[in-house]
Amino acid sequence: MLISLLFFCQDVWIEGTETVHEGETASFCGKVHFHKSMRHLKWQKYQNDGYIDINVHNEKYEGSKNDLENPKLKVHKVNAEDEVKYRLEIKTNSFTKYSNTITLKVTSISGEFIFIILFFYLFRWTTSYGTYTVQLFQ
Repeated sequence: MLISLLFFCQDVWIEGTETVHEGETASFCGKVHFHKSMRHLKWQKYQNDGYIDINVHNEKYEGSKNDLENPKLKVHKVNAEDEVKYRLEIKTNSFTKYSNTITLKVTSISGEFIFIILFFYLFRWTTSYGTYTVQLFQ
């Protein structure tokens, strides 16, 4: 009982990507103070008013379930549906403990691309030889 209580007081937390462009990969890393009473850990995401377990062995999610001290999670090809909270669940023989949460923000590349196009379309510069205008469209 005392050992479990001591473990319960120690932290489990996650850190990693908070903002990622659509189509890229988000990465999270957990930090767990290991104790021999740990049974397993699970990566979870918030969906439909509750947390669900993530299958870390498929194309979308890649992660570790057996690294009990430094578990990792990668979310590949992120999209708007991945813009949720993520956490780590740790189970021991006596209790369940949860990490902090990270809310992933997914940004759209298309909006930035439009800005860049407009910038270059309107961009002018002056040199000692005269004024030049960048024209992308004719």
